[in-house]
Amino acid sequence: MIRHYLISTLRQLYKSPKFYLLNIFGLAIGISVFLIIYQYGSFQLSFDKYHPDASRIHRLNFVYTPEEGQEPYVGAAIFSGVGPAMVNDFPQVEQATRLGESYGGAILRYEDEYFKQEQIFYAEPSLFDMFRIDLRVGNPRTALSEKNTAVISEKVKLKLFGDQEAVGKTVEWRNTAGTRTVLITGVFKKSLNSHLKGEIYLSWLSQRLLLNHDLEANWRWFDYVTYIKLAEGTDPKLLEAQIPEFIDRYRGDGRGSKVVDFDLVKLTDIHLHSNVNQELGENGDFQAVLILILISGVVLLIAWVNYINLYTAKAVQRGKEVGIRKTLGSSKTELRWQFFVEALFINLCAVLLAIVLIVLFSPGIGNLTETNFPVSFLTTTEFWIIVITIWVASTFFSGVYPALLISKFDILEALKSVSQKNSGRIRRIIVSWQFLASATLMTFSTMVYHQIEAMNNRPIGINTNEILAINAPNFTGSDAVYINKIQSLKTQLTGISGVERVALSSDVPGMQIGWRGSSSLLGENSEDPENALVFKATVGNDFTTLYGMEFLAGRGYERDSDSLSVIINESALALYGFSEAEKALNRKIVFLGIDTLSVLGVVANYHQESLKEPFKPTAFIKISREIDMLSVKIQSSEISRIVPKIEEMFSNTFPGVPFQWGLVEDKLENRHQNESSFLKTFNIFVGLSILISVFGLLGLVSFTIQSRLKEIGIRKVLGSSILSMVKLLVFDFAKLVIIGNLIALPIAYYLTDQWLAQFSFRISYLWWTPVLVLIICLILAFVSSVFHVLKAARFNPIDVLQTE
Repeated sequence: MIRHYLISTLRQLYKSPKFYLLNIFGLAIGISVFLIIYQYGSFQLSFDKYHPDASRIHRLNFVYTPEEGQEPYVGAAIFSGVGPAMVNDFPQVEQATRLGESYGGAILRYEDEYFKQEQIFYAEPSLFDMFRIDLRVGNPRTALSEKNTAVISEKVKLKLFGDQEAVGKTVEWRNTAGTRTVLITGVFKKSLNSHLKGEIYLSWLSQRLLLNHDLEANWRWFDYVTYIKLAEGTDPKLLEAQIPEFIDRYRGDGRGSKVVDFDLVKLTDIHLHSNVNQELGENGDFQAVLILILISGVVLLIAWVNYINLYTAKAVQRGKEVGIRKTLGSSKTELRWQFFVEALFINLCAVLLAIVLIVLFSPGIGNLTETNFPVSFLTTTEFWIIVITIWVASTFFSGVYPALLISKFDILEALKSVSQKNSGRIRRIIVSWQFLASATLMTFSTMVYHQIEAMNNRPIGINTNEILAINAPNFTGSDAVYINKIQSLKTQLTGISGVERVALSSDVPGMQIGWRGSSSLLGENSEDPENALVFKATVGNDFTTLYGMEFLAGRGYERDSDSLSVIINESALALYGFSEAEKALNRKIVFLGIDTLSVLGVVANYHQESLKEPFKPTAFIKISREIDMLSVKIQSSEISRIVPKIEEMFSNTFPGVPFQWGLVEDKLENRHQNESSFLKTFNIFVGLSILISVFGLLGLVSFTIQSRLKEIGIRKVLGSSILSMVKLLVFDFAKLVIIGNLIALPIAYYLTDQWLAQFSFRISYLWWTPVLVLIICLILAFVSSVFHVLKAARFNPIDVLQTE
């Protein structure tokens, strides 16, 4: 019997290839979209779940609230003494491990080659106990037990040693702490689905000896990312409740838990649910992942209902076949099996085509959207379980209704090819729903586009045109020698024709300012010694002029005596309680209870980072030693001539140091890379949903025209013009589009408002967006239906009325 059903199915494919290809292609698009986004979503949701006891591992977040009512500072790093103290004081804390970032990275030398390397962390030996790190070569128990030892990633190993063995070799290590020799004790493979971003882990003992103080006693500098593993059955909330008393016990300054707190963040929540200061790297966006997963479900659902729509429309043309089969004795069950097997076969073809589409287009979509869609997922058992599940579910949802509907045809009506009115009503509802979904996605996509455009085009408050950002070398030796060298380089660069100005600084626009600390205003309102948390950037004399910063009061750095001064921004001005910039001039501010500086100037706020972030209170302190960047303002169209000269002078001044540069404008554009990638990905799948919706409309047009041929014939006989019949039919379809768009309006508004809530600087809802989407949908509906409508309006009425 199954053989008979398959032969019948193949005959139908042969008789109506265009119809079935349209069905298969529409389903394949829906299934491939779902599978592509499913593998992406699965990858994002899998972060850090592979570690043993991942559910018991938590990171301690640092929460600092200098004054009641102030916005708290939240960071991923805390005091280095917290981890060991928690293990000692809380029996429910089984283990702790710490990571300390080597800011500025290091310059590595092997033989005669120099390499600049970032993402370096000091790590305790317990790192390998807490986390599952794939150490390909080396012993995890001893790899980080001695001073000046390090484990490196396979990527770094390839860069330093090529095909040679790495373990047992030494490299010259140069960073802000000086020059030393480091022994390579292990090589590890980085996990793509881990929030740990380190390329090199240097032994904790190396840092301890360099700093020359007891890290376990440090309860002042919050620079260490700390993880703890809880005992089985421990409630993290109960532990958090004991932390204030724990802090008061160790801080001992009378303020303790009044200003400082620690939050426990689950290891598996870090990647998608944490976006605080001092993250080890850029994390994902749970909201974006969720939206994409919802889109994939919507697209698959549209494809399924589209199949039902097209297939039931085809039933009208097969009415005589159904009638004849019933006359010859076929039961309802046999008819249902016939059409169900047909659906099974069509869905199998669609699934196979979807897999082909994934293999062909996943890499291209990934490159276009700068998103990871790993094709290797196709080789996993999980993928094939999902594929089979989709095939079965797709066959059931898209095959059951048409099979039931067709088997219920009345024999006489079927033989006369009389349409089923109820099914026509359902098809109209389906098409309206498809355009509802498409209109919602199009409106949301348009708003996302305009938000990103607004962020990219919004004046950031300073001038960044034609400015080169050059990485300064990690200084070694005495501060004085290094400062003299860097100042000499600045003088040389200033002498190049086409270079307008050169400035030194710790950071440039587009970078996150890494240093932050407590400060207090002397004089009025200074009873609290730690009443303001500010970010600190060090800058040279020409920095504010080069970037065209707007001074609200005072001036920039000009002479050596300014070294005891500080420039603050508007946000810091408000934080210190000043209503006017002039009132802040010459006031004394103490940083970390050590440096007392006088306010020299107040500059207007500008966007240092992404527009998702609010303006941050920032102090610009005159350079003494922290020089990480050189900013070079050049004349337009001079880059190709000037950069080689800069590189030559740089290499002569700092031999062996890699020359790294970029445009400040590029750094600023990269601030919104995640949002841009999300928009590209979103738009691709929105376009595919619209394409499937158009397929659905074509199915409805075909069905409607087929079922109203006699009506059209009678209207022609009674003198109706072609134009009037075109208006009649097209307006009928336009009503469905308008209804779908009207229902989509509040849904799109809600989704857009939720997405925009994450931005500190956001656009207002654009009232014309749903109007534009409606016009686009109407145009699509008109273009996709007008050909069939015109064809129906021009036929000879005798062809359909001769049997009446």
